[in-house]
Amino acid sequence: RQLELLNQYKKGVMQKIFSQEIRFKNDNGDDFGEWNFVELGEICDLITKGTTPTSIGGNFINEGISFIKIESINENGNFIREKFAFIDESTNKLLNRSILKENDILFSIAGALGRVAIVDSSILPANTNQALAIIRLKNKDFTKFIYYFLNSEKIKKLIENESVQLAQANFSLSQLSKIEIALPSIQEQAKIAEFLTAIDERIDHTTAQLTHTKQWKKVLLQQMFV
Repeated sequence: RQLELLNQYKKGVMQKIFSQEIRFKNDNGDDFGEWNFVELGEICDLITKGTTPTSIGGNFINEGISFIKIESINENGNFIREKFAFIDESTNKLLNRSILKENDILFSIAGALGRVAIVDSSILPANTNQALAIIRLKNKDFTKFIYYFLNSEKIKKLIENESVQLAQANFSLSQLSKIEIALPSIQEQAKIAEFLTAIDERIDHTTAQLTHTKQWKKVLLQQMFV
């Protein structure tokens, strides 16, 4: 119940933040300036997607360079390492367009639409397939804010509406590039990201506690009936 309430709180507060119903103040207690409206593509160096290795004659292997699929990312934007695939160095070079870099944002555009994750150094080197768009921002300081914006209900509804109109679970790179973003100053972005990150950390901690408790219960039940 606590986990459910935390997720509901996060959802509600994000709606208020991105509709500007909630605004943050600077360290002097003054209001920040107005938000600017831009298309996602305007603030990116790159928006692209990957390729399936088998389409170019490559194969998956047991270990090597991480290959990220949709199922490698959970709904909370965390990587599930047990669900990584792997490719060798030569295949990775052939898939040069989709070699991932730190602070890239991954956004699922096929299948389970709208899953979002930030690439960190712990999973590199890595590559990805055509179901995940790679968003590489010009200013890496925007990364956390854009990550949360792409997780917002506004974007989820946009994706849902587009999918219904197209009658298929796909979202194009062109559609992604044209998403309109209300962009605050870098200082307000930092405060928003810090606030939402703190909620995420609480959610992750509660999820870990719940998982541990379920495992403990399972062990106890096994011991009881041995």
